[in-house]
Amino acid sequence: MPIILTHSEELSGKNIVFTGSSIPVNVDETCTMMKIFHTEIIYDVATQIDWINCTNATDRTQLLTDNFEYVWWDSRINTD
Repeated sequence: MPIILTHSEELSGKNIVFTGSSIPVNVDETCTMMKIFHTEIIYDVATQIDWINCTNATDRTQLLTDNFEYVWWDSRINTD
């Protein structure tokens, strides 16, 4: 986020997309990249979040709930 926040002229009013991926080892030991997480936030909302003090799982969960319209997780990921 620190890099994104320094580009207000280009990003103001636009959505920022966060995507997480992983390389799982399949049963046949092949490796493929898979998307495991996806969310979006409006830049102007992102600039209002106290990112520095978001240090633990409870803070991160609250941040997602309060500021992101949706959060998609791959069904194989346990988010509890």
